[in-house]
Amino acid sequence: PGFDVVERAVDLLQSFISPFAASLFAQSIGLDIIHATAMAVVLPAGILLRIFPFTRDAGSFLIATSLGFYFVFPFIYVINAQVMRQLYREEFGHGMCSGIGSEGGQYMRTSGNFYDALALQALPKLKEDFVIIGEMTKALSYVIFQSVFLPSMSMVVVVAFIKSGTAFFSQKGGE
Repeated sequence: PGFDVVERAVDLLQSFISPFAASLFAQSIGLDIIHATAMAVVLPAGILLRIFPFTRDAGSFLIATSLGFYFVFPFIYVINAQVMRQLYREEFGHGMCSGIGSEGGQYMRTSGNFYDALALQALPKLKEDFVIIGEMTKALSYVIFQSVFLPSMSMVVVVAFIKSGTAFFSQKGGE
């Protein structure tokens, strides 16, 4: 019969994983941009705008935004890493980014490492998953959480921080 069955399965897998991989790469790029600009550009601009009375609210917003994106946004990823690492280890018996059967390694230094680990762990198991389909779908459930739910949850927490931080920094100092 040929390799039509395998080719269709790989094509389906590739079309299924591609949007999630794109989300992980976009998150990695976004975190790099935040790291490079939040404290170096946005915070000084906020402090400068906070000096002038007519731009105090804008300055407060920029200060809260820089602190929210530099500290709170990555902290949500750290909390997620602690939870997901343990769940993944219990589910599969090895670390998420440590390779199959390896006990060493760290969880998520960058989203790129996370995707590389997915490719190393999930894709070679494709031949096994023709027989036992559950393992691939379980592995993809972790990737879907990382690529879809985590960014939206992080943004909700950061927007709440920015809103309350702007109100805090907008205080007139007893006036």
